[in-house]
Amino acid sequence: MRRDVKGLGAAAPTGKADGLPAVVFLDVDGVLHSVRATRLAQQFARAQMQQLLRVINETGALIVLSTAWRTIPEARMVVHEKLREWRLPAPVGKTPDYGMARRPLEILTWVEQHRPHAWIAIDDMPLDVDPHMRGHFVKTNPMLGLTPVAASECINMLKSQMERG
Repeated sequence: MRRDVKGLGAAAPTGKADGLPAVVFLDVDGVLHSVRATRLAQQFARAQMQQLLRVINETGALIVLSTAWRTIPEARMVVHEKLREWRLPAPVGKTPDYGMARRPLEILTWVEQHRPHAWIAIDDMPLDVDPHMRGHFVKTNPMLGLTPVAASECINMLKSQMERG
C-alpha cells in the first residue's frame, strides 16, 4: 500500500525496499554541533560525532546529506572530510534542493526514488510537521546536537523498521 504525498506528485513508500539498507538523512548544524558554533574548530564536535558513529555502527546505516551544507560544494567537501576523519562512511547521496522550509519534501522525494529498507532523518528543525515523517524523525536540540538519548532513539527507530522488514 502506498500513500499520496502532498506536493510530491507521487506516492510515499510504506516500507517495502528495493535493496537499499538503512539510511540516515543527516543535518549538520544543530546535530553535529551547536547552531552557535561559528568556527570550524567548534564544528563537528567530538561528543556529537561519537554519537553519530554509534548510530552508524549499531545499525549499518548509510548517510544521505539533507543539510544545507550539501548545496555548497566546498561545504559538502568539509562534511565528507569530517566524516572520513571519524571513519564514518562517505555519504551515498544528497537530497534534492527545493528551497527553504522544504526539507521534509526533499527527504520524501529521495525516499521515493531510492526506497531504502529503513530510514530516519536527524534534524534540529521540526520535520514532523509533515505526517509522512512521523516514525522516521529524531529532533535534536539545536544547542546540544546529537545527544546519547537522541542517538539511542535513532538506533531504536531504525532497528524497529528493519525488524518489520
